[in-house]
Parts: sequence; C-alpha cells; structure tokens
Amino acid sequence: MMIKLLLAPGPDAAADIVSWPDETAAGYCLRLNLDPSQIAIHVPDGPDGEQLLASFLRKLSQHAGLLAAVLEPKSGTGWVGGMPDKL
Repeated sequence: MMIKLLLAPGPDAAADIVSWPDETAAGYCLRLNLDPSQIAIHVPDGPDGEQLLASFLRKLSQHAGLLAAVLEPKSGTGWVGGMPDKL
C-alpha cells in the first residue's frame, strides 16, 4: 500500500521509540509525533525485516541530519553522519 503524506511538525513535535503492540512482530517502532498527527514506522514482515528497517533508519538519519544542518547551520547540531549516497 502506498500512502503519500504532506505533514508539518507543530510546536510540540518529537520522535520516540515505543513498544509495538503486536507481540508477533518486532518489539519496537519509531513514532513521529508531529503535533497533532502521529506516524509509527515498524519492522516490515519477513525474515529480513529488522535489517530493512535498520537500513532505512540509517538513511533517514543521514538525510534528516543534513537537512537540519542546511536549515539551521549556525546551531552546529543535526548532521551526525557522512554524506547520503543520493540527495
């Protein structure tokens, strides 16, 4: 299923790791609290699910950190990894 969303973070936006309610799946997911919307990203089904999510999260952190550095370069925080493969 493909879902396209365009959401903007509100003043109380945050991200956290929460327990996934389905005990048959992996135990945790990444929750994006966008104030007021929420998105949960969980481990995909299948034997490689944990590796797929880990790879995605690494790419997400690279791109998010780079964008944070571009948007607020004087703060000196945000970019913690190497350059993403593609922009």
